[in-house]
Amino acid sequence: METRPKLAVILAGGLARRMDGAQKPLLALGGRRLIDHVVDRARAQNLDVVVNLHAVTPEVAAPFAGLPLIADAIPGHAGPLAGILAALDYAEGFGSVLSLPCDTPFLPDDLADRLSEAARKTRDGLACAASGGRVHPVVGLWPVSLRENLRRALVEGVRGVGQFQRRFDCATVEWPTKPRNPFMNVNTPEDLAQAEALLAPKILDLRGLKCPLPVLKTRKVLAEMAPGERVEVSCTDPMSFVDVPHLVRETGNVLEAQSRAEGVAVFLIRRQVR
Repeated sequence: METRPKLAVILAGGLARRMDGAQKPLLALGGRRLIDHVVDRARAQNLDVVVNLHAVTPEVAAPFAGLPLIADAIPGHAGPLAGILAALDYAEGFGSVLSLPCDTPFLPDDLADRLSEAARKTRDGLACAASGGRVHPVVGLWPVSLRENLRRALVEGVRGVGQFQRRFDCATVEWPTKPRNPFMNVNTPEDLAQAEALLAPKILDLRGLKCPLPVLKTRKVLAEMAPGERVEVSCTDPMSFVDVPHLVRETGNVLEAQSRAEGVAVFLIRRQVR
């Protein structure tokens, strides 16, 4: 059975009650929308992305322009399982789908690979993530072959993701929580503030270094960063004023801002999808 997914569904149909009803996926984080961080993490793992919303109307869909959208497979806010079923229906012809919450901006780069490896060892091809001894059922790998089982379970009234997974042989894969929990989710304004602090740019002070050192050191730091992370680079070498922006373009990253004053150039660079 081929379990390595080619498609990720980002579940964005929740009600966000603890965010005063705000559209959680559109909240600003690190100068971008919360959902953009999740999209980047998925695409960095060579996954196509589809976004699940409770319902897809022109008004609801407008902020998500450019992203494929699917509505819940059954009416009434039935929770994440309804979005997962919609993704399994959408993914007919695929082997499996990776489900991701829209509020997890720090997902690990090896998520798809490790869940796939674990799922191959199970009878039913299911796997979900865990960290710090806590299971995260919504971060899961779902074989398309289970979609009719899921449809029947929803008709029966099953709503808990873990409740459904426990009906089958589902592997659990643990990740470390240091230096940060990769499955931290943004449920409250306090969580959003914490995520903002974690996304604060790294500082790379290269003032005084001569060409080619500024570019070499910037390249090394970028290679070690995860998608979505940012670095603020300060240089005084005249060649860096041209070479650093060229490096950003060459490596497929994003130059969010740049300035130059009193012989010091400052570049704010965001690590893009690998």
